[in-house]
Amino acid sequence: MTSIPIEPIRAVGASAVAPAASLFHSLSDPARVAILQHLTLGEHRVRDLAEHLGLAQSTVSAHLACLKDCGLVLSARRPGVALFS
Repeated sequence: MTSIPIEPIRAVGASAVAPAASLFHSLSDPARVAILQHLTLGEHRVRDLAEHLGLAQSTVSAHLACLKDCGLVLSARRPGVALFS
């Protein structure tokens, strides 16, 4: 039986995997996944998401910040309100 040569695994720097780690972190919380599901239906205010999910507005805001940081959520300012999609 002949063996197939296996290439050694190269070390990958932390900066190369940071975007993937951020994405996986953002999807690791069930509340954030639920927020993403709601946002597939259209734009929502923090207040609406909090009401739908039974979470405090501050909790929803923190989750949205995490999702926004990794590029999964966009926000738009309208007079007196921020909408997330």
